[in-house]
Parts: sequence; C-alpha cells; structure tokens
Amino acid sequence: MHLEDIVANIFAQILAVVDANNNLDLISQSSPLAELWLQMFQEETFLKIKYTGKAADAKIPVLSMTEDPNTSLFCQFPFSWVLKAYLDDVWEKVYHMKDQPEKPTEEVAKFYQTFIKNCLMPDGSKPDLLRYYANDFLRMAFPGQDLAVYEILSKVFLASAERLCSSVGRGEMGFSPIWLHMDYFYLRDDYQLFADIAKSNDAVISELQAMYEKNPPEMFVTLDALNVLLNKVQPSENGLLPFDACVAWLKSVKSIKPWVEWISQDNYQLQFYQKKKQLLDAVLHRWTCTNIVYMLIDHLLHNETEIEEKLLRLVVKQFIFLWNRLYAAPGFEPERTFDLVTKVLKKCNENADVVYLVFNNVKVHLEEYLAQMEEKISNQSNMDHFYFMVVHCLEDFMYPSAEEDVSQLAENCLCTADLSAFCKPEVSRINTLQFIAQLRLSISHVATVLGKQRLSAADPNAPAAEGNEKEQGLVNAMKKLVAKAPTPWPQVFLIRNLCDIYGLASMWKILQLEKWILPQGVEISQDRSTWSNTTLMFALLDKAESQLKSKDSTENQSLASVMGQMENILRSPSTPDELLEDKLKKIMDALSNREDPGLLEVVCHTALTLALSPSRVTHLLKNICFKPDVVKGSYLPTMPGDLLFDEKNWKINPTDKMWNESVALSVLPEKKDREEWETSFKALAQPFFQELEQSLNSVKEQRMNEGPQGSSLLLKIAYGQTPPFQDLPRQGLINQPCMWRFEQKTTIQTLMHFLQQEDRGGTGNPYPILLELLSKLENIQHVRHLPDIFRLQNALIHFFKNIHKGENYTVRQFLDQPELSEDQRLAFSRAIETIRKVWSNIKMNSSSSGITVLPNLSPNDINTDTAILHLLPTEPSISHLVTSFLIQLQNSCVDTAARVTRERQRSISAEEAKPSSVLAITKSDLVTMALTNLQYEIDEDGTKTTYFDFQMLQRQVVHRFISGKPIIKAQTAPSITLNNVRTLQATKKKVRDQLPQELLSINQQKRIMEEARSVNALSKVLATLKVAAEFLAVTGGDPERPLPEYVRQELRMDAGAKQFQDVPVVPNTRLKHILSLWQVLAARRSMLLVQMNQDPFCLVPKEFQGQLDAREAKALSSTLSNTNLDLFLIELHEMIMVALPRFEPEHELKYAFEFFLEDNQVPATSVATLTDALNPDIPVKNILSVWRTAAKTSQINVPAYGQGTPAQGSC
Repeated sequence: MHLEDIVANIFAQILAVVDANNNLDLISQSSPLAELWLQMFQEETFLKIKYTGKAADAKIPVLSMTEDPNTSLFCQFPFSWVLKAYLDDVWEKVYHMKDQPEKPTEEVAKFYQTFIKNCLMPDGSKPDLLRYYANDFLRMAFPGQDLAVYEILSKVFLASAERLCSSVGRGEMGFSPIWLHMDYFYLRDDYQLFADIAKSNDAVISELQAMYEKNPPEMFVTLDALNVLLNKVQPSENGLLPFDACVAWLKSVKSIKPWVEWISQDNYQLQFYQKKKQLLDAVLHRWTCTNIVYMLIDHLLHNETEIEEKLLRLVVKQFIFLWNRLYAAPGFEPERTFDLVTKVLKKCNENADVVYLVFNNVKVHLEEYLAQMEEKISNQSNMDHFYFMVVHCLEDFMYPSAEEDVSQLAENCLCTADLSAFCKPEVSRINTLQFIAQLRLSISHVATVLGKQRLSAADPNAPAAEGNEKEQGLVNAMKKLVAKAPTPWPQVFLIRNLCDIYGLASMWKILQLEKWILPQGVEISQDRSTWSNTTLMFALLDKAESQLKSKDSTENQSLASVMGQMENILRSPSTPDELLEDKLKKIMDALSNREDPGLLEVVCHTALTLALSPSRVTHLLKNICFKPDVVKGSYLPTMPGDLLFDEKNWKINPTDKMWNESVALSVLPEKKDREEWETSFKALAQPFFQELEQSLNSVKEQRMNEGPQGSSLLLKIAYGQTPPFQDLPRQGLINQPCMWRFEQKTTIQTLMHFLQQEDRGGTGNPYPILLELLSKLENIQHVRHLPDIFRLQNALIHFFKNIHKGENYTVRQFLDQPELSEDQRLAFSRAIETIRKVWSNIKMNSSSSGITVLPNLSPNDINTDTAILHLLPTEPSISHLVTSFLIQLQNSCVDTAARVTRERQRSISAEEAKPSSVLAITKSDLVTMALTNLQYEIDEDGTKTTYFDFQMLQRQVVHRFISGKPIIKAQTAPSITLNNVRTLQATKKKVRDQLPQELLSINQQKRIMEEARSVNALSKVLATLKVAAEFLAVTGGDPERPLPEYVRQELRMDAGAKQFQDVPVVPNTRLKHILSLWQVLAARRSMLLVQMNQDPFCLVPKEFQGQLDAREAKALSSTLSNTNLDLFLIELHEMIMVALPRFEPEHELKYAFEFFLEDNQVPATSVATLTDALNPDIPVKNILSVWRTAAKTSQINVPAYGQGTPAQGSC
C-alpha cells in the first residue's frame, strides 16, 4: 500500500504539470500539435518535473496561467509556460550581460539566440504555432482580460515583433519567439497601459477592432486607444451643455490624464518608426489643447453645484473657440499660448453678467468687505471680535504655508517690522491685519525656539538642540523688536505663547533666563511658592482641616492614607503621635520647598479631592485609590436600564461589591446600547465637572489678585487678562488688546476633534474619507514617495546581485557610487529618509498601523552607516514592511473613496507607479483646504462659534487628491529572496555543479603571483571571468574547451578575450580552470593594491580589521617563511572574500582557517602546512593584518617550487 501511495503521488504530480492549463488536450489525434507536444515531453533538459514527498491524501494543485484558481484556461501551445519561463531567464542574463541596453540591437538579438539550447521552438515557417504561443504569452503576462482585448493585443504583439525582427535582424535572423520576448520587454508598459484603458473604456475596444480589421502594417495600440478617447472628449456644445454634461465631461478628461502621463516617450519604436513619432506628437498636442480647456473650466466650476445656463453657454463657446485656435497651431510656444488664453478669459469677463473670474487686486475687495462689516456691526466689542477673527483666519492660512521655512520667514518679519508705521490712519486695515497675523505667527515661533533652547539646556537627558546659530539669530531679532517697539504687546503675546505651550512652571524658568521678555513694571517673584499650584489647594485644605476636626473616622481614614503616601513620596519622617492637622501642614511646607512641586501638588490635590468628595461619581475612583481590594475584579456599569445603571443602586462595601464580574463590558452587543449608556453617564457626570471648572476659575482669579503687584501682573498677562498698563498707545488696530489674545491655530488635531463630533448615532461618521485621511495622515503624507522607494529597491536588488560582498556595503557607499546621477542620488536619499520616518512611526505605534513587527527586526534606526542589507525588500525586512504599509494606506484611501463616489477602480503594478498615480497629500494641503471651508459666527453677546463644512471639504479632497488614483498591487512590489541572490559563493557552487573544476598547477599559480603586475589588466580579466562564470552556472559547457575561445565565440566578448593576453597563464587555461584562475587572480590583484598602499579590503566590516602587534607580526613572518606563501595568500584571500561572515571575530583564526580549508576539500597535508604557521592565540578579527603580513613576507622571501607539482589548494 505504501508503494502504491508513492506511485500514485508521483503520477499525480506529473499530471499536475503536464496537464496544466488543459495541456493534455493538445495531444489528441485531431490536434496538429501532438507531435510537438511529445517531443517537448521527451526532452529531458526542457521539461524538468521535480517530485516532492507529500501525504497520501494531500491535494496537489494544478499549474494555471490565470490568477483565479476557479477559472480553467486552455493553452494553445504545448508547455507554453515552461518555454516562456526558460526564455525569460535567458533574456534576463543577456540583458544584464550586455549592460542593460536601452533598445534592442542586432548584436543583443544574436547573443540571445546563441544561448538558447536544447529548446524546441516554432519559427517563422509555422506562423500558426507562433500565434498560438503569442496568445498564451499574453494570457500569462496580462491575466484576467476580456477576450476582445486578447484578440487586439495578439494582432498588435505579433505585428510589432515581426517588424522588430525585420528592422533589427536585417533579414539575417528568422522570426522566432525570442522577438516576442524582446518586444514585450521593451514595450510592456505600453501594453499594460492599453489593458488598463480597455478595462475602463469598453467603447475603445469596438473602435480599435474596426480599425485593425484589415491588419494594417503599423498598429500602435496605446496611442491609437488614447487618440480615440481624446476625439471623444473634444470640446463641443453637445458635450459641455447643460451643466450636468459639463461636469461629466470634466470627469472624462480627468480620467484620461494619468494615462497620457504614462505614455512612454523613449521606447525603441519611436526611433525605428517615424509614423509612431508623428502619432505621439499628434496625441500629445490634442491632449495639451484639451487639458488647457479642462483646467480653465474646472477652475471656473470649482465648488459650483449649478451655474446660470446663459453664462455657461457663453463661456463654453469661448472655450471651444480657444481649443480650435490652439489645435490649429501645432508646436505653439508658451508665450503665444498664454496670450491667447488671456484674451479668451478677458472676453469671458467682459461678457459675463456676474463676475466669476476676478483679476483685480484682492486687497481692494477685502477692504470693501471690511467697510461693509463695520457698517453692519454697531457694537464695538463685537467689532473687535470680528477684527480678531480676520487676524486669526489670516494666521491660520499663513501657518501651513510657512511650515517648511518658518524660521527664515519669522526672522525676516521681525527684522523689518515697524509697529509705529501701522498706527497711522492712512494705512489700510487689511494691510494692518495682515501684518498683525504675520507678527503673531513669528512671535509664536520664537516661543517654540526659546522653549527648545532653554528647557533642553536645563534637562541633561534632553536631545541637543540643532541649528543653534540660526535659532539664536531669530531670538536676537525678537530682542531688537522688543527694544524699539512703542508698545509691550509683542512681549505680552510671547509670554502667553510660552505659558500655553510649556505651562506656567516652564514659563517661569524661561523668564528667569530671558528677562528682556518682561514688559516694564512686570516682575517675576524669586519665591517659587507663588508660582506653584499651592494656591489652587487653599479651599481644599480648609475643607480637609474642617474634616479632620470632625473626627469622622471613615473620612479621616482616607485622609490619613493620602498623607501617609505623600510622606513616603516626599521622604518626610513620620512622628508616631503627630496630629493629622500638623501632618497636613508639614506636607504642604515640604511641597512648597521643592524645586519643581507642580506634579506632586497635582497628585496631592487629586487625592484630597477624591478623599473629601461626597459625590457618588467619585466613589469608584476613591475605592480604587484607598480600598483596591473592594473593587478587585470589578467592571464599569454596562447596560442602560439595568439596576446598576442608576447611581442610587451603586453599593460600595466589602460584602456587596460594586459592579462585579457578572456585569462585564461584553454584554453590550449593540453600538446603540453603548451610545445610550455614554449619553446617560454624560448627563450624570457633566454637572460635577462644570462645578469643578467653576472652582478652578475661582482659584485662578484668587491667584492673580494675590502676591506682589509685579508678580500678579505677570499672572494676569499669562492667563489672558488685559494688563492694566498705564499710558499705552491706543491708536490703530495694532494697539487693540484683542489683537494679542492667544488662540490655538487650526491643525490636523483641531480638524480631527471637530470631525469626531460629527458621529451620528447608529450610522457612524458621515465623512469616512476625511476620517481615514486625518487619522492616518502622519503616514499617508509619505505615500507620495512610493515611486522613489520602488526605484531605490530595484536599484538595490541590482546592486546586491552584481556587486561582490554587497551585503557589507553601507547606505553611504551605495549612494556614493559614481554611476548614480545627482537626480538619482537625491531621489534615493529622499526614499531612504521616508523609510526611516515611516519605520519610526510604525515602531512607535505598531498596533494601530496593522503591521506585525518582529521583535528582533533591526536596526532600530536607519542612517548612512546602515548596511544596505536592511533596505533590501526581503521578507521580513524594514524596507518590505514600510512598502507594504504605504501601499496599504494608498489602497485603503482609494477604496474608501470609491465606496462613497462609486468611481470605477483600476489597478496598477508597482513598476507602473509614477508620482501622478500615488496620493500626494501633506498636512499643509489639508489644513489650507479645511480653512477654506471654515466659518466663524459671532453672536451679539460675543459668543463665537466655529464649524467646518465637512461635506464640501470631503468632496474637494476626493476631487483633488484621490479621484483617478489606482489600487497598487502589493504583490508586484520589488522583492528579493536572499537565498536566490547571485553571490560569489553561490555562483561558484553552481559552476561546480555544471562542469568539473581543476586547480591550476603550482607553477601556474607561481607565475601569476610573480609576473602579473598590472592592477588594471587583472581587474578587466576578473570582470570577464565573472560574466563567463555566471553563464556557465546556467548553461554549463565542455570542461576541456579553451577559456578564450568560449569568451570569444559564445559570449561574443572579443575585447575580453584579447585582454587575456595581458595576464600570464590565462590564455592557456580551459573552462575547467575558471574558478581556480579567478581565485588566484583576485589574490594577486589584492597583493598589488597593498604594495601601492591601497586597501583591497575597504568593504570588510570593521570588526575584522584588528591589528597584530609588532611582536606577533615578526613571529608570523618568521613561520610563514617556511610555508608555500603563494598558496597561503590565495587560500586566506578566498576565505576573506567569500566566507568571512560565517565566523565570529573572537574565534581562533587557526581553527577557523582549518575549517574553511577542509570545507573546500583541500588535501589534509596542505591544510596542516598552511595552518601550522598560525599561532592559536591570533583571533579571526586580525585576519586582514595576517594577510598583509604574509603579503609583505612574500616580497622578501620567495621559495622555489617544482615546475610540474600539482596544486594542493581549493577550487
């Protein structure tokens, strides 16, 4: 039975391969492909079926060309997926071997054809077979398309490949599948773009089918499809009238925009075929004309839900006229275009009954608006509120736009500010209000800088402040402004900012150091007790003393508990018979004498409040603090309507626990139940907190009226009261107290606060798109860098595959490559910085990000010294996690928007991602847009109400940032599996597997080590050997074939073969010597570099760069003089270059070297000879120093060896 199961399993796995995509149907007697099917099946080197041991009842999946496992496809060509995979693999090697040619050439095509061996392929003599293969190819490359799309693509694909064959092959090469693969490689973006267009526009398919019915010789499918679409949206009265049609037209044009941006203007067909160049120019010209009209109409109708028909008709006529004029002038210049557009807009403005396009000075209109408001507002107090509202609104608008260079803008404002100039009556009100807003913004930034400077200087654990010189310049500018200002209001506003941002205690510290901030007559008390929170506790202390005198044992027990804990915290000695009243006074004295009592006073105040409060609301908290055993295992009341929901039923005693385990949170099955409970609890608790707020305000008022006059004046300033300054200038808006009131700026947090209040019972938030953006904006703002990250990852993968020891390179070394352009270096640096920021955010809040972070994933931070290994998109890795996270953010936002707008979604691969296809939203963008939808209302009693038009804001956000953005297929992001990387060690292993290897003789090794003297020549030969080895690792070869012949005839590297003549021994070697030759040449090159005082091991990690002391070096040199130094240098060099990461720096070098030699099958006698020279006390970390010592020794003492002696090293 066991044998039967195995045999059945084997046959099942064979069938899973040979019947993939219903492949067995092609072997039926009626099929013309039966003979080819059998030939392919019998070709052992072509069809390799690997058996994998599986359980007897295990399911074995059948291979499929489709992404949908439930869909069965019928292949038209036998084993097409095997042939495609083989040709793709060979092409990738040819492409990199030929330095990634930008366009297909005859040399590349012939080189490609040379390496295709043992492969049954159709040729041009059997066009049906090629068509079958092309059809299967397209289904694998673009799965899930409509049948009509495949029909069009098949025609275009075959015709394009045939043209490529005739253009590049010049009649010397026949038409075969290699031309299909080359054509697809260079035009895949075009084909993918057409597939995307076809998914969204069914009408395009029918028109292209009619256009291609007679198989025209030149079919440029993407440009043809775009041309069809642009013809459909050419501006016309029927297309733009009425208003709904105009809005639909705008959506149609906007949907075309990303496709036009993705058109490749650099593919090979543009160089080969003039007609495609002409068609591209025509499409781009038509698009430019249409896009100009689109932008103008879109701006005109911005936020409009309807427009007067007469006006719309007038505007539409003018814009149609504009389009025709633009289209009639191909190749127009920007100046001429601008002149034409301006004339049309002017005409619209002159003819319109209502002015929708404003060209006049905006400030004039604002002045008129202010004058109108002054006439309507009779109450001066309300007028002051109105002016402040304007200032605050202007400040809000300035804040996000100034964020990038706020220091420079603030310093310029402070240096040039002349407050007296704005007191003159001839200065316009809008200019004055704008200046006040700029000055407020600048002073706010000064407060931020001062806090960072002074508070971080006082805190030894705080990070060092950066940009001190620039920041000090800003502070100096503020000092100069204060010195010459005729009014103290800038100082007042600075103090209020310091208090609000950092708190009263921190403000006190800053003012102690920066006394220039204090207005004349304002003092800061040296007595810290006047700045503590002690005064807030006066009323509470009186209450506590009264309670202690009442001798109520229950309440006094709680008070005693509070005082006992405070004694422990303050480390105050406790006297056994001390009265509680005396104990309380002692604690308060101890608090007032502390350097920074603020936090402890808050703790003490809270504890006393709980202990003394009679309210039932505080009973639970009181028990948690003073009787935790009573509430052990208890829960909050959960169900509205149950007995425990009514506070009258709350019972608190050890025998009858309050809210026991049986009443758990889990019994609230519906959201409406929770909301009902929250509403009821709010009604219960709100009076308590309102009373508390009144008490706090009363204490604050008391605090401001006590203490020294100068000190209480400072408190009044900090708390926002109008200071009673004498002889203050009153002229002009700039001297009005209301202008210098502190108020929080509109931020993302402000928006989120208002938005969360929009939740509607049972239906959730009505603005899900805004909620998604605002809640995740900290990371969504980085999505715009995804294309740069994808390019960085692809570059890293290529770099890692093609650079020896790439895992040892750092970010800095990667960015310093001379091959990188400045634009690439800038883009890659930006991408690395984005990865760093997002990785930091994910680590800080991994639960909310939805990303699983492995605890040992390193490094903690990314900088220029980070190994590029950590940025490779392996799974799991930091780079992979960040990329997945950003893709997830993009897709989630697009999906949320699509559910609201019903917009048809499309998807792209990571390779197609461009700046225009990803979300590009910043905090500044969102705040600015929100401010345009912000409204202030001021009632007659001075009450101010702020609210946002979230419906309009959400519509604008979708229109500007999300509409038209695609879903990015996460599985297409760049990725690499380290086990499959073509490292030096892996390449050598594959070469050994493909063909037997032999060592060079000792005499040949000696000749190279003594006679090869050109580093340049050695480098060129090593580069050629690397290429040859990589191809041999895939294709194999005849071990006895001369190496120069293989390089010249198979690799077509005539120049490389000629360079072999410059290095001894190399011209006479065979393929069986390639690895030994590579090893010896590399060691000799490093020796020459050492002699030239250069470092061949600059990329070896620092932990292996230890040094031998003089005594150790002398002893080693002495023992090495009796050893085969050439072999020692060659083998130790190989260990350094190939196997060093396998060993720990503290390991003993002698035994590590012995292990390496044995692992590489070096004969035991040679192992003993080579390792005997090493002292067991030398660690692996000194390996480079050992090698350099051996290299110097070899220059002094070079023993002779027998000419014919066989080699004893590794290969």
